[in-house]
Amino acid sequence: MNFPAPMPRRPGTAAAGLRFSMVSALIAIGFTVLLTAPSLIAFGLPTYAVLPVMAIVPIAATGYMFTNAITRGAFRFNFNLLLLLLLVLNLAIFASGFMFSLRNGVPIAHDQLVNTAAYVFIASVSALLFCTLVSNSRYPATSIMSALFIASLLICVINMMLIAGGLENPASIGQPQTQSPGMFSKALGLGINRIMMPLSSGFQNGAVVPTTLCVLSAGFSGRYKALRLFAFVLGALLLLLLDTRMFMVAIGMAFAVRFARSAIAIAAAAIAFPWLEVVFVNFSQNFPTLAALATGRVDKYGLFSGREFVWNCFWDYFAKARSSQVFFGNGLFGQANTGVSKNYAEVFHSWSGEMRATISLHNAFLQMIMDTGILGLVAFCVLLFAVVRRAEVLATIDVLDGSGWRVLSLLLLTFASIAGTEMVIGWYMKESVSITASLFFILAFFGGRRTDGNPTRSANPTGEGPGPGPVIPVGG
Repeated sequence: MNFPAPMPRRPGTAAAGLRFSMVSALIAIGFTVLLTAPSLIAFGLPTYAVLPVMAIVPIAATGYMFTNAITRGAFRFNFNLLLLLLLVLNLAIFASGFMFSLRNGVPIAHDQLVNTAAYVFIASVSALLFCTLVSNSRYPATSIMSALFIASLLICVINMMLIAGGLENPASIGQPQTQSPGMFSKALGLGINRIMMPLSSGFQNGAVVPTTLCVLSAGFSGRYKALRLFAFVLGALLLLLLDTRMFMVAIGMAFAVRFARSAIAIAAAAIAFPWLEVVFVNFSQNFPTLAALATGRVDKYGLFSGREFVWNCFWDYFAKARSSQVFFGNGLFGQANTGVSKNYAEVFHSWSGEMRATISLHNAFLQMIMDTGILGLVAFCVLLFAVVRRAEVLATIDVLDGSGWRVLSLLLLTFASIAGTEMVIGWYMKESVSITASLFFILAFFGGRRTDGNPTRSANPTGEGPGPGPVIPVGG
């Protein structure tokens, strides 16, 4: 299940692969909580009870080692100041959009607004903790990516067991996707409807974890081949049961684009991905075969399961919007603040008025324009370009941690591709917020990491602790 890297490594580069340790196990606990806690709301647990769980458990799980790190004074961050400033800028823009909507947004969006902001805050704090725990490691990216692999594998195994046991997510009743059979089941003649993951807060949200598992399984090389093969098959099977075609296509696109020789070209592809689906829909009349394949529910929901409809609503708004709205947006849940999504009833008649009013635009970049304007979109695109480019560079030159940077880049590319039809790389899909926040923080805190290629630079080539040689921080 290994795919070739696009650029040759320098001699001596280690393909360490997955690294399991006490640190990665503790971080995996934190990831597991962050990725499954949103589903507790679907099972009836109140939001005010879920949020403390999400905050307390990762902190409690990492508290002991965090305290030890403080007492040892062993923090060894290699900051990339450019990426750190871009990350802070994006969080500040998000906060300003939150404050605007809190003061001026429609009332029905307020509860979701506070819930979303609280989760972004908790995910960011957890990402800070994760990075702190690996600050003394020579493999920070690989350690956290290994922890994410453990968490994703555990969640997928539990999901498969719950599905086999007949347990359904209570929220699946209100999900229109579960009312229709998937193309995979049709091809096998099964006729079963699409399945919503038991441990997820929404239908597409449930595809985030198996997608992550597939990318990490195929992206890592080296040890644990049998485990990685099992994990890939499990993740792929869950995606087929979900019938989330764009998630499966995105995995292939992420690996394919890395055959490019230039880190800049690969980073540019991450920016282009979310626009490809928009362009395809706008010119779908020229590709009737592909359009028919893109949706199995054309008559019921319209092209791309209603995305064509809601994107057209966005373009109508954009053509008439004031310049201030175009450049600065309308606050988080801008589609509700402006009423752009209120006509979604024409697509999903059974949905409540509140759900129709707050449903996202199913495209991360269009949603950013609606929420924080061109300013917010440009800031995010610059951040995304910079982190993907830096991850690609580090995947080539970092002798010790190259495998971690490689899978980190693959995950960002995959999420960027899915962002054309979902909010995977935005702030709304909670299951992805903890992942993307962690990826951004890792690059900001360790993106200056660079090794000199000398295998003798460390007196402990297999240990987790830092060697005596210098770690040279460099810019982006």
